[in-house]
Amino acid sequence: MNSTKQHDQPGSQRPAAHYRIPVFIFLGLLLLYAVSSRFIEQKPVINEISPHVANPGDILVIKGKYFGNERSGSEVVIGGTRPNTASYIEWSDNRVSLRIPENAGSGDVVIRTRTTQSNGILFTNRNHIPVQAADIHAAGVPLVNEILPNKGSIGETVILRGINFGESQGSGMVYFSSITPAGNENKISAHHPDGMIPCSNIDFDYILWTDQEIRVHVPFGATSGNIMVHTDRGESAGGYFEVSETVGTMIYTQPRGYQIQYAVSIENVVSGPSNEINVWVSSIFHGIEQRNIESLSDPEPVWHNYYGIMRYAMEELESWRRYTILQTFWFDRYQVSAKINPGKIRNSYDRSSQFFTTYTSASEIVPSDLKVVKDIAARQTRNVKNPYYIGKNLFDYMLRTYSFTDQGNQGLEAFITSKKGDAYDYALLYTALMRSTGIPCRMVSGVLAYGNKRTATHYWNEFFIPDFGWFPVDLPLADGVRFEDFPDSTNPAAEYFGNLDNQHITFSRGLAYIQRIDPGSTTVRREKTYSLQSIHEEAVGNIQSYDSVWSPVRIIDIW
Repeated sequence: MNSTKQHDQPGSQRPAAHYRIPVFIFLGLLLLYAVSSRFIEQKPVINEISPHVANPGDILVIKGKYFGNERSGSEVVIGGTRPNTASYIEWSDNRVSLRIPENAGSGDVVIRTRTTQSNGILFTNRNHIPVQAADIHAAGVPLVNEILPNKGSIGETVILRGINFGESQGSGMVYFSSITPAGNENKISAHHPDGMIPCSNIDFDYILWTDQEIRVHVPFGATSGNIMVHTDRGESAGGYFEVSETVGTMIYTQPRGYQIQYAVSIENVVSGPSNEINVWVSSIFHGIEQRNIESLSDPEPVWHNYYGIMRYAMEELESWRRYTILQTFWFDRYQVSAKINPGKIRNSYDRSSQFFTTYTSASEIVPSDLKVVKDIAARQTRNVKNPYYIGKNLFDYMLRTYSFTDQGNQGLEAFITSKKGDAYDYALLYTALMRSTGIPCRMVSGVLAYGNKRTATHYWNEFFIPDFGWFPVDLPLADGVRFEDFPDSTNPAAEYFGNLDNQHITFSRGLAYIQRIDPGSTTVRREKTYSLQSIHEEAVGNIQSYDSVWSPVRIIDIW
């Protein structure tokens, strides 16, 4: 069979459609390129800043790439401070110059665009470097003569030498300059010196305290600036310390103001002479993410701050009387976002420290030594050494394996078997899994604010990354659990690994361990409340019985 192949004859014309198809494809590619180049934005990169140390009013020059040819909504942030529009002198794709604002903090310089943010390079406001007036010193007031070393990362040990620190810590505190949340540059905390945070007792930051030497760990949230020693005799002039940030930074934005209230009532007491009931009531946690705190207690507690807990002592109680404790707090809560470079993280902990022992050990609350827990953690983190990726692997495992229910379980093993649990179960298992791998981890307790001033008791986690600090994780919300008026998320798993919104209100970070007032007392521990404590109530002496009611946290106002 012969086949005949047709050829165009000279002078014949192809149909016009044959030409239109390649033209349409070409135009489509051009359009796609234009759209993609418009909407796919390169992340800005800062290579250097000059100078690194300067006064407000000086010119800061930033060099790098992908800044954009014009500002167009982008901005520079200096130590948490946003300069106003008039501060900018030039803006090009690889160079930005601006005048340093008067309220600039010490900290990272970053460039933020509409969709992304650059790396950070440390800047120091020269005004934050104090001049020690050695010849002018009040008697008994602490004086810092030497800081060794004068530079270090979060968690490293710093030695302060001087005089008048006191033979023991007592009520003494060491303060470091802290990160200033964006939009909060001019607010002053009612509890801490302006722009400073104390070393933390719950993080075991205090190592040694004598009259002439103090040893502390650089606290989570510290940034370059002053170190000051505060005692009941006064406050030192301090000295300059530079915090090196090689792993990442925590960003604090979108403050939301709250007034909250909660109460405890004791009634129907059956007792004889010489009786006492101690009620241990949690304060809200005071940190960078929760600050500008004011409070009102009725009645006044006997102890105001015992590791974040207030002690109320009620003596010689009468059966016909109702005793009520009322707590009111006003504060700002910030959204937090961790920016981490996992490749720079080192798996290096001081394994001999009390901090490491406390937050990696099994306990009555966290049975991380259970075989089933160890087996799960070993399977999910085999050959992984980086703490960030260990945390992420176990986070992903739990999202794949477990589902949320309002009905919690009676114990960790029941949750592992049923594969269903509440927020407490999620946080407890994640803490146990992380600890079994040797990564410091703890549960965080508090409430979520939602709807029309409503609250729900909630639990989440944080684990410790060397040279960075505590990294937040909220498994139930990452698993898609939502409350009324919570923002919708296309990727909650990414949103709640390293980030928390401003609707989390923190009470306890880890278990607040409370020692009995009397070894022979009868204690009560309340399960799954907004505060994780070893003791909530303690009856001493001739107390046969009583009733107690702990009210839920109420939101009075939001702003």
